[in-house]
Amino acid sequence: MWFKKKQPVPPAPTPEHVEPFVKWLIRYGVDYEPLRRPYTNNLDGFVELNWREIKGKLEERNLSSGDALIARARVVAQFYADNFEKHVIAAGGMDNLQPLEYQATVVGILMKTLLLLALAKFKYAVDAPDDFPGMPKA
Repeated sequence: MWFKKKQPVPPAPTPEHVEPFVKWLIRYGVDYEPLRRPYTNNLDGFVELNWREIKGKLEERNLSSGDALIARARVVAQFYADNFEKHVIAAGGMDNLQPLEYQATVVGILMKTLLLLALAKFKYAVDAPDDFPGMPKA
């Protein structure tokens, strides 16, 4: 055939191995698809950039518990809600944000929030509260 067969998604690493787990989420996680969509032409770079960003936050802020991860995610999500959410809504969604640097900023903030929440949930079994600020509504 003239088209490539899509490769199956590999199984997720365990969250105890933070780096491969986070990189897997960024590359394959269903919840992350809208955030990675604009970067499919440079997915490896997108994965590495977001991994370095979250790794830096984990180390810099000593986020070594579920509660600490949730607390930091709340701060980041509140920043998004206060400063960006109304612009995303007015643009009709993140894909329509202009300029592209603004879109990249929003993607980075949302990615950071989702990754912090995922680590809290899967590594420490702590779920985000229902009233979590700024998260996209289903």
